[in-house]
Amino acid sequence: MKKAVSGILLAIVVLLFTTALGLSVIQLTGFPYTADIDYLKIPETSGFPREEVLQNYNAIMDFLSPFSDKQFYLPSISFTERASTHFEECKPLFNAIYLFGAVSALIIIVLAATKSVSKSVLKISGAVTLIIPFVIGAAVTIDFDRAFTFF
Repeated sequence: MKKAVSGILLAIVVLLFTTALGLSVIQLTGFPYTADIDYLKIPETSGFPREEVLQNYNAIMDFLSPFSDKQFYLPSISFTERASTHFEECKPLFNAIYLFGAVSALIIIVLAATKSVSKSVLKISGAVTLIIPFVIGAAVTIDFDRAFTFF
């Protein structure tokens, strides 16, 4: 039982770290959003030139950065109070993901340095690391709105 709990906890630590890492890659590089600008024909459907779409996207990413204390602002696209509130509510979530990711990275480093995790715990952790995203994906597939609200 102790190994199962340890495996589950390690899986959660790994998922938090990889989620933060993925979010930071997206936020720092703009990928895949910048690739989707052309693929989804955003300039044509929105009426804004590609450069303007990127400029406003970068303003959003700058606002959501954990190192930013700026107020939400888009340089050339008008936005509602509701949109501003949405991004202001997202910012603490981004910050929490980064904080949990940093703590998770430290835990992983300590565990790796001390070699204190048994192979059986690693096997359980590996399985749970695959099962959790599968369960979340199934929930999203069944009812996206309820899953989004829950998570």
